Amino acid sequence: MMPTALPCGPAKPGVSLSVLLAALVGCLGTAAAQASGVPGAGVHLYGALDIALTATDRGNGQRVTAITSGVQHASYWGVRGRDDIGQGQQILFQLEQGLELDSGNLRPYPADAASATPTAVKGQLRTGFNRRSYVGWHSKNWGTLLLGRDYTAMSNVGLALDMMHASSYGNLQSLLQLAGGVEGFGRVSDGLFYTSPPLGSWHWHASHGLPRQPGADATGVRPTKSSNSFYALGAQYAQGPWQWGGVYQTLQAPTTTSGQPARWTGQTQQREDVLLGLRHTLPRWSWSAGVYQARTQVAQRNLWLGAAWPLNPASRVATQVQRLRAESATGGATAHATVWGVNYVQQLSRRTALFASYGRTYNDAHGNFWLFGGDLVVMPTATGQQPRALGLGVSHRF
Repeated sequence: MMPTALPCGPAKPGVSLSVLLAALVGCLGTAAAQASGVPGAGVHLYGALDIALTATDRGNGQRVTAITSGVQHASYWGVRGRDDIGQGQQILFQLEQGLELDSGNLRPYPADAASATPTAVKGQLRTGFNRRSYVGWHSKNWGTLLLGRDYTAMSNVGLALDMMHASSYGNLQSLLQLAGGVEGFGRVSDGLFYTSPPLGSWHWHASHGLPRQPGADATGVRPTKSSNSFYALGAQYAQGPWQWGGVYQTLQAPTTTSGQPARWTGQTQQREDVLLGLRHTLPRWSWSAGVYQARTQVAQRNLWLGAAWPLNPASRVATQVQRLRAESATGGATAHATVWGVNYVQQLSRRTALFASYGRTYNDAHGNFWLFGGDLVVMPTATGQQPRALGLGVSHRF
């Protein structure tokens, strides 16, 4: 994504706040680039917009037609910058915020695990730079180290193995339901994130989220100090047309009682995530396959197989099938589902594309699995139902 050129100059009567903000960012970027003398250095405004006409059936036979944001990918805007400090080193920063293009609302997220309660175990919902917010250091020889909020090793490796590229109905974000959500899985706050430089055919990713201890409940019980501690290690290997990837990560999640009202137990439960996959790129098409497993006191698993091929230089078709399995924490029947999605993209330009996406989740009698789009979910209204959705839309990146 290229930076957007914006004019610098005095404010004019009648100019909206959003235009003034965009102009300010442009001025900052111009000034920083001039000060550094490095082409491309400075502050840049960027983003992506996604809107579609959708027909959705949550499995109850009632079709809902709507204008929806987030089918192909998330809508967001951000500010990022870098400063060259010499000897192949740079200081980096990035702020990125999700939004709902159909309504203009900002995307809420549990901003701080320390604000968690027994009824909101991930933290209280806030709005802000929910997608990325970090400052970092990059070295050509030593890699990149970031501090703040960013994607984990699971996101980095999984994205490379997903033929849907975490976009459209039926992508690999089905993993989020098995893992209990994106927080402490695909993104981490109060974290350190390291990516190695190329080491032969290898790339390494490491992530660590510092412990965040929630406050006490009404009875004075408080989770342990190790609550929300997170570690992850991922590796990618590329050789010719083949690419392999693997991740191991672990989270210490605070636990609650099963009664009403819910209370803290004062303990944590360790969740372990493992992902292994491969991708093969051929002259006319590509395919990928892999397995993911999450384990607490029970196991959750996802097997997937996907393929993609270009119809011409400006269009692409991708399809993917996943087999989900979740054991019951109460000793009940194991739930299964098959998720299938297909996506067509027609590029109108380097930045703008039309798309058509269809997906469906085939739950068995015990399954309650969702259908994931790029930045939305279609949830069944009851166990055993089969949610499905069709979206026709346009996306633009700037």
